Amino acid sequence: APTSHLNISVGGMIGKYSVDENTLGDRNRYTVGVWYDDGKYFFKGETVYGKTDRKESLGAYALTGFWFRQDMALALRADRFNRDISSKDNAVTKLDLCFSHVVSKAFRYRLQYSRTFLSGKQTNTISMGVSLRFSTSSAH
Repeated sequence: APTSHLNISVGGMIGKYSVDENTLGDRNRYTVGVWYDDGKYFFKGETVYGKTDRKESLGAYALTGFWFRQDMALALRADRFNRDISSKDNAVTKLDLCFSHVVSKAFRYRLQYSRTFLSGKQTNTISMGVSLRFSTSSAH
């Protein structure tokens, strides 16, 4: 039953925002996503279309990986965001390679290499994230 590990989401937001004290502008967002996780392999993807007044934006990402041990995983993520789809010069593309290690219920860390592409420029970043959980109660 491979679909038992599959979730699909659809969402939307239709609203207004304050441009200034007297003016409201339109702000709408629509999204579609998919998530698969069978405990060993995982995949998540989502795309978001937005329209703020007349400016349209589009973003998408995909994350895939696997747990090669019960407490260690490798993942690859790619995302792209274009804040104004009428121009290709403002799109940001980012690729991430991550190693995650769950040491205990209260402590985990992640090592990540990122490469970002923006208007012909490229940057490389290496980072480490640490997560501490101060409550081991299942209620939180």
